[in-house]
Amino acid sequence: MHLPAQRTVFSGDAVSSSTRRQPGGHPVRRAGPLSKVAGPRARVPATGAEVIVPGHGPVPGPAGVREHTGCLAYVRESAHVLHTAGSPAAEAARRVIDEGRHPAPGLPERLVVAIGSEHRYLDGSELPGSLRMTADVAAASHGADAACTGGRA
Repeated sequence: MHLPAQRTVFSGDAVSSSTRRQPGGHPVRRAGPLSKVAGPRARVPATGAEVIVPGHGPVPGPAGVREHTGCLAYVRESAHVLHTAGSPAAEAARRVIDEGRHPAPGLPERLVVAIGSEHRYLDGSELPGSLRMTADVAAASHGADAACTGGRA
């Protein structure tokens, strides 16, 4: 919902945010490619709104939305490169998590789900069962807290 006079957008889940002080607002993409979030997310700062109320996380402002959109583009690109190189989705997610650069640390398991979804999109395969997804999340998240906080627990 855009309120032009108030220079405010209530974005719903088109925008999620995360900061070092309030981590973990990036979306879980269980199905469909990450490119599906790029279009709606890019339109939000284009409204000229100064206040953007996300679906999840702290109020990011236009610069925060652009930064997070860039991070999601990086995750998408990394997933594609690693998929092309033959890395299984869980391994690809572990590598991206270990880089510690995805939007403010927190909930790295969401990267496992998002990269798994991107790999399935590229493969044309179906959504795995909950147990398989949970096992992949658990395997990739082991030690992720230390990686995402520069070793500080």
